[in-house]
Amino acid sequence: MSDDLLVALTTTTIVHQGRSYRIERGVTVVYADDEVVQGRERLFGPLRVTRLGGRVPPAAGGAVETATAGPGERREVRLAQPEQDAGQDADPYASWTRKDLVAECKARDLPAYGSKDELIARLRAGEPDGT
Repeated sequence: MSDDLLVALTTTTIVHQGRSYRIERGVTVVYADDEVVQGRERLFGPLRVTRLGGRVPPAAGGAVETATAGPGERREVRLAQPEQDAGQDADPYASWTRKDLVAECKARDLPAYGSKDELIARLRAGEPDGT
């Protein structure tokens, strides 16, 4: 079932059918067949589940999680960060084609003309965090 799940590779806002969806890198998890994902697959990667300490999780049905922190203590949970391809910038738009950038600008009701760099700048400026 984890093969059907994707995790966001970037933090951005997706506009779908007039509604905005905020996705956060390494936090937002969606089903691969979700309507919002269609046409934006490049923003997501497969969710990987890591078994810590080589332990196999107990069978479902009445299984109880073992505590990893004492009473009143917070336990530390870390998400595995998606791996970047060597030579690829951390900028998610860098690998997009101009056609993809134009389509995303149109989806966000932004002007869809100009060079690839201008389209990328326009998309970044249209994001809530301005990056």
